[in-house]
Amino acid sequence: MERVSTLRLGLAAARVDLKVGVGGSAGGMKELASTEGDRAPAGPRIGISLADITPDVRGQMGLSDDVKGAIVAGVSADKPAAEAGVKTGDIILSVSGKAVHNASDAKNAIVALAKSDKKSVLLLVQRGDNKIFVAVPFAAA
Repeated sequence: MERVSTLRLGLAAARVDLKVGVGGSAGGMKELASTEGDRAPAGPRIGISLADITPDVRGQMGLSDDVKGAIVAGVSADKPAAEAGVKTGDIILSVSGKAVHNASDAKNAIVALAKSDKKSVLLLVQRGDNKIFVAVPFAAA
């Protein structure tokens, strides 16, 4: 069963209300660093939940069709991503230099880096009209 909630984002000088579905199909939200038991992937965690940029999300956030990536649907407090400055509503454009097109791409790239014994991941994120790099260390499993 899918639950739809409104996520309020402050982007630049405007506020955007983004409707986000939680649950539902397997193509929906991809979780990284969940603290909910066996739903969390094994290995290092960074503390974010990701979702695909759907046409509805694209329209609600005013994103052009050429923006590809994964939207940060949630950031766990006291986890590395939050401490590094990742915010809900950020759009992950690349993971350690590799462009991502959706939430699965971003998740797979982060997991691959964690398995390669890297200590951190470099995210290129779009926040409003700005693109910034954020280095996020992996937390212990």
